[in-house]
Formats: sequence, structure tokens, C-alpha cells
Amino acid sequence: MLPNISLSNSTQIENNQNILSFLVGETPQWNGVTSYYLKEICINNKLQRHGLGKKPMEELEEKLKNKNVSAIYLITQQKS
Repeated sequence: MLPNISLSNSTQIENNQNILSFLVGETPQWNGVTSYYLKEICINNKLQRHGLGKKPMEELEEKLKNKNVSAIYLITQQKS
């Protein structure tokens, strides 16, 4: 079960009440500019490479454009 998420900052794909993939982030404002920081992108391992990351990302991009978000950031960390 997912934690309580603000749907304005996330998107997901479901099938028969099973979550197949989801994206979650936040939209902080700094100096009058709103950006989006993608915090999590999760896709069911068995269903990767079938567009389940692309579709929610495209939906999220559209939502963010409508909110005048100027940039989307994904910060990654390399395993050490």
C-alpha cells in the first residue's frame, strides 16, 4: 500500500486495483520559479520495458505544464 500522496504531484497506472507503476515528486518554488523534483519512479519488475514509465511521465509532464512548472529534475545516486 502506498503512503498518502498528493495526486497533483504524482501519477500512476493501475490494473484491477493493482498499481503497475507510479511517479512521485514535489514542486517547490524558489525566487518565483516553480520546478518539479521527481523523487520516485517505480515500475513492476515484470512489466518493465512496456511503456509503463513513459505513459505516466507524459501525463505528469502535461499536468506540470498546466501549472507553469518550468523544469523537471531527477537526481540520481550512483551505488558506491
